[in-house]
Amino acid sequence: MDFAFDYVRALGERTSVFAGLLIEKPLGFDTAVSLNQGITYALHPNLVVDVAVQQPGLAAGLRDYRVLTGLVYNFGRVSR
Repeated sequence: MDFAFDYVRALGERTSVFAGLLIEKPLGFDTAVSLNQGITYALHPNLVVDVAVQQPGLAAGLRDYRVLTGLVYNFGRVSR
């Protein structure tokens, strides 16, 4: 079972910031809580780059950070 909460705030035409909380309860494992925050920048209407910092293991008291980057291209609507 997973539960996620995300909040996004636009800072202009191309830039937005986001924050999120993820709570996971895999079968047979302890509950994991992660916090992430980052920034998104649209290079083109169909091309977006984002950079985020994730803090996994909050429920276990771990102090760990991960830097994640993403590149998303939107090919448009699905044709029928």
